[in-house]
This record gives sequence, C-alpha cells and structure tokens, in this order.
Amino acid sequence: MLGQYVQRQIARSNRNVLVVNGLFVAAGAVALVLFIPWATTVVRGPQRVTPEQIAAYRSADDVKDWYVTVPLDPTKLSRSVYQISSRKGGKRHYHYYQTSKGTLIIGTGGDVDPPPELRGVIKSPPGEVTDKVVPGKPLIGRVLPVVLVKDTPMIGFWVFACVWAPITAIAAWNLVKGARRISDPSSHPVARSLGALGDPAALGAALDREMPGAQVIGRKVRVTPSFLVRERAFGLDLIPLADVVWAYKKETKTKSYGVTTNTSYATVVNDRRGQSIECPLTAAQVDQLLATIYVAAPHAIVGYDAQLEQTWKSRRAEFLGAVDARRAAVAAEPPALQGA
Repeated sequence: MLGQYVQRQIARSNRNVLVVNGLFVAAGAVALVLFIPWATTVVRGPQRVTPEQIAAYRSADDVKDWYVTVPLDPTKLSRSVYQISSRKGGKRHYHYYQTSKGTLIIGTGGDVDPPPELRGVIKSPPGEVTDKVVPGKPLIGRVLPVVLVKDTPMIGFWVFACVWAPITAIAAWNLVKGARRISDPSSHPVARSLGALGDPAALGAALDREMPGAQVIGRKVRVTPSFLVRERAFGLDLIPLADVVWAYKKETKTKSYGVTTNTSYATVVNDRRGQSIECPLTAAQVDQLLATIYVAAPHAIVGYDAQLEQTWKSRRAEFLGAVDARRAAVAAEPPALQGA
C-alpha cells in the first residue's frame, strides 16, 4: 500500500491527465473533421478553370473548386498594377483582368507580373482589396465578388499535419498511460519517486501520519516534520527534509520597454541527490518557507549568492561536504541549543 495521501494524489494526477489529454484528443478530432474537406481539395490538386468560369460565381460560397490553375490572356490584363507595401518591407501586387461580366482582381503576391498560368485560390476579397485596390484604379464594368490570389495551400496542409499529428498522438498516448496508471498505481511517477527514496509503503504511512498536522504555505506547498511536499497538477514533488541541502529565494522580473511590469517569487529547494523543485509563492510566503526550512533542516544552506551556485554546479561534492560538516556540527550541539 502506498498510503491514503499518496493514493489520493495519484488519483488526482490521473484524473487531470485524462481530462486534459481527453480535451486535446477531442479538439484534434473536431479539427480533423473540419480539415478533411479542405485537405481533400488540396491533395486532389488545382483544377483548371478559365477567368470566365470564375466570373460566373455570384459569391465565394458558390465556389466548389477553389484551388485552381487559371490561364491568363495578357491582352485582357490592365496595365495598372496596385502595390501594397507592408511594414516589414514586403510587397503585394494586384492586377485588373477584364471578363465579360466585370473586372476580376488578381493578386500575385510579390510578383510584379502575373504568369501566363496562375496557380492559386478563389476567395472573397480581403479587406485590403475592398478598401484600397477597388477604389485605387478606374475599373471597366462591375468588380467581381471573388478574387483570384496566387497561393500554395499545400504548405498549409503540411503545417496542419505536422502540428496536429504529434499533438494528437502525444495526447492519445497520455490517455493510454493514464488508464494504465489507474489500474496499476505503482507505475505512476509519484510511486516510482517514493521507491527512489526508500520503501514506498513506509514512506506512504509516514505521510499519512504527518499530513494532518502539516504546515500549509500557499495552496500547494506543505511541510511536515519529515517532508517538504509540493502538489502539482500532474504529480507530486517530495523531498525528505533530511536530504535538503540548499534553499533560496528566486525573484523574476518581467520588463516592458525597460520598465518592470511584474515581479514573481519562488522558493527553490535542492536535495543531495540533485533534485530541484521550484515553489511559486508570494514574497512573504517564500520567506515563510525559507524560515521553516531553516528550523526544520538546520544543516541546509539557506540563501543565495553566485559563489554558492557556482559551487553547486561545478563542485557538487565540495558543496555536499560543507552541508555534511554543518550537519555534524548541529548534531554535536547540546540539545537546548539546536535550532537556536
């Protein structure tokens, strides 16, 4: 048995995994259903149509074959070209093509001259066409309710596939793992982390004894006589206080145009095995947790400076040796002075 507290945390984690990843899978299924008609058109390839066939459409809703290849008669192209420049320096060009039913506006992107045969899409006029291109030049006859724009939708197809496939696959795999962990709680990472610390059953029993009287700091952090616990959405961080070697306050400032707009705080706790957990808290809660660790784990180094970090990263054995020396000194103190 893993203990009631640990089992509750595993059940909570499994529930969150199933809910979140179930939503991802459901969203992926909906996206796929909506994507299939569009993808079918793209995979089938462009259909060959004439400008006169495009002119027959009364709106973009009437267009069935929107991915097309269109031969263009240069004699029907106006010499006028409307150019739109973007803030990043890009340019888009629009041309005016005369048909028997009005003027077809053709977008060629960065190309100044349209090719003899244009591959692209038929769609409703974008805002820049109705706001700028249409009023920008004299037109012959009415303006057609659709435009022809050079485009390569196959790029969009591969972008969708490369985003949708891995996200949906990962979510589905997480659902499988969540279901397995429900049937076998010992396979959960929380149970495995307990196993790395010692006998999971004994540790679970100890947590059950100590949790009712735990000091709660913030919403997720609890300190018992023997453990520091941080509950996460999909798991549980657990460090025996005897293994804590270094704890300090982390302050992160967010700036906009050189002005600090937000400051967040966290307590970072490192144990002798190299595990590090970060507990986001308010500044006052960080100080409270550090004070608690200082009393509950007097052998640990509390506070930050760059030299400590350098020693921790590059000379770990030296750092642990200093902590062990502090532990021995604390153990040698008379009981009345310990923790003073």
